[in-house]
Amino acid sequence: ELSCVAHVGALRRSDVPLAAIDFHVSDIVEHLLEVPHVAAAAHSICCASWGIEGDANAQMRNAMWLFRSSVNHRAWLPLQRTAWSDSNIASKHDATSNQVHIDLVAYEHQPLVVDLEQEAAQKDRLLPMWQAAEPVANQFAANLIVKRFQSNLKM
Repeated sequence: ELSCVAHVGALRRSDVPLAAIDFHVSDIVEHLLEVPHVAAAAHSICCASWGIEGDANAQMRNAMWLFRSSVNHRAWLPLQRTAWSDSNIASKHDATSNQVHIDLVAYEHQPLVVDLEQEAAQKDRLLPMWQAAEPVANQFAANLIVKRFQSNLKM
């Protein structure tokens, strides 16, 4: 099967998703915060969240991570919502081994459920800022991808 990989060819601009351009590889956050309406949205989020000036740079990085860089299309296994206690799991021990396994998986993933709930709350809070920033971020990313491919052609 590896012989098929050799036939894929060189990486093309269209192979690079816009989400590949984030704060890890560029100054996109600084660029976004220089755009007046994006900076105003970030300021509004910071003031609404804490009632004071906040770190707009950190909030923009959080928004970019939540809405763009970390997005994947994998599905989580459905988790049972139960009382998360060792006694609850022990009481299921006499049930079928399959039921014990399901409860143990749910118990093991309790922190994941909490994380997902916290992430949803963060997304709700940061959404207005990201809605202002996303079109500018997309244009910045598209321009940077084109520039990097052009500079590689000159080498």
